[in-house]
Amino acid sequence: MLVLSHWSLLSVGDVKKACEAVASYFLFRPEDEEMIRNKNIYTSDEGAEDSWFQPRPEAIAYHRRQAYEKKLLEFIETKFTLEDKEPRHIIIQRFDKVC
Repeated sequence: MLVLSHWSLLSVGDVKKACEAVASYFLFRPEDEEMIRNKNIYTSDEGAEDSWFQPRPEAIAYHRRQAYEKKLLEFIETKFTLEDKEPRHIIIQRFDKVC
């Protein structure tokens, strides 16, 4: 969606918003060569300034939540274990160590 977004915004002349879309895309795929080329084109041909390449707030929030959920899943996988003896009990580490 972000790839289409930056082209749509550019086509209607909103270069600043297109730059935000590019920066938002970089949150999720920072090494994407095509988007790096697009950023360079915006800077050289469209007159975009480096300060315009700021991710959208909703993209930042989504990226942070995605990172938090990944850490939470890793925590659950490593700290919540089952004993092999009968009856099975769940050993629970304190959840607040994740945050």
